[in-house]
Amino acid sequence: MKSYRKYRQNIFSSYYQLARQYPRLTRKEERKLLRRIRKGDGASRQKLLLHLTGFFLYRIITTVYGQVLIDHGEDIIQDCQILANQRVGFYKLWYKNKDGIFVSYGFTTYLWKYVTGIMMKHIKDACRMVRYDDEERFTDDFKTNE
Repeated sequence: MKSYRKYRQNIFSSYYQLARQYPRLTRKEERKLLRRIRKGDGASRQKLLLHLTGFFLYRIITTVYGQVLIDHGEDIIQDCQILANQRVGFYKLWYKNKDGIFVSYGFTTYLWKYVTGIMMKHIKDACRMVRYDDEERFTDDFKTNE
């Protein structure tokens, strides 16, 4: 177990530092940044993405385990950052619920299922690679036995 933690610390050390340096934003600060991003402020976009690093790290570490985390963890975080950068333009600050009342929700709440989808895609790809390797070994063994 200790070796697994050591790998995790080594893989995500730069992301841990970013998460400590840029802690989670309050709802008010997040919405202020999102308004600035809507107006075209690139610095606000970068700041929001840096503050989301801790959220991505939390989601990945609590969901993905073992060799998949070691092999694909950094790829997942980078894919999440790309996704957040793309989805920030589609996020609605206010929307009407089924009763017709305007409500708001956080940007991390908006990204939650997208991030889960990215993680599951990487897990599926890792499983496919293992199956492909097993089939390849089986066919190589079969050929040598003939």
